[in-house]
Amino acid sequence: MVAIKNGEPDGMITAPIVPTTAELRARILLALNDERFSSRTITGIAAAANVEPRLVIDALKTDPQLVSAVKIAPVRANDGRALLTTKERFVSEASFKEKFIDFFSSNRVAIDN
Repeated sequence: MVAIKNGEPDGMITAPIVPTTAELRARILLALNDERFSSRTITGIAAAANVEPRLVIDALKTDPQLVSAVKIAPVRANDGRALLTTKERFVSEASFKEKFIDFFSSNRVAIDN
């Protein structure tokens, strides 16, 4: 990140600001509730939240509120990456086929995959 003075960078480089747990949670949920997408990849969530994908993964594993709000979709993206959505959106927007697969899945997708 470069500091800006009078509209011009002054050459001073600072470390990127890491959001607090609450800020990161809010950014992740905002990305997942974006109406343009029914589900998102980790990379897509990270881009929308303006953070590194590793921060998103760590938050999804350690933040109890995110753990209870986020659902890993039972299907993958076309390129094989895991898709995530909120549990609320999954219940209201997932197709019958997705819900059926989710109900009978024994080999669930993991966040690291």
